[in-house]
Amino acid sequence: IYGDLLFRSYMLHNLLDWDAELLVAVDSSSLSVVSGNTNDLAWCSAADNRAMYQHKVTLVQVSPESESRGREADGRWIGMMRVTGEGANHLRAAMAKLQQRADFKALGVPDLLNQMITDGYAPQVQYVNGHWMDINNLGDLERAGTFERTPIE
Repeated sequence: IYGDLLFRSYMLHNLLDWDAELLVAVDSSSLSVVSGNTNDLAWCSAADNRAMYQHKVTLVQVSPESESRGREADGRWIGMMRVTGEGANHLRAAMAKLQQRADFKALGVPDLLNQMITDGYAPQVQYVNGHWMDINNLGDLERAGTFERTPIE
């Protein structure tokens, strides 16, 4: 989990309960309502259909570009990932490949996700809809005070 996130506790519980060795949380809320940074846009194998059951969706790409793959993003990767079992080996293998690159020190977790996808180990997607906040500046920090007191709709 990125260290600058605030999120409702149910999101972490859901992430831990999901049956997948590689899992990422993607917010399918409209990007037009996002305040602040819109990095880590996520393209997935299927859009969020808001079903009550876990339909299997995989991550296709994470990018800061607003248009990629000839269509709009399916959401935004929020900085939460769960890795268990064999998924840890896939993550380590992807990290080893990235370490061979000359620009390794400039890479981030989205690059690691994209490498796992390239290697054939695309993480499953758990769609969320709001109920989290990325803290990147003083304005975000001020909004954080109201976030913790805002009831979930």
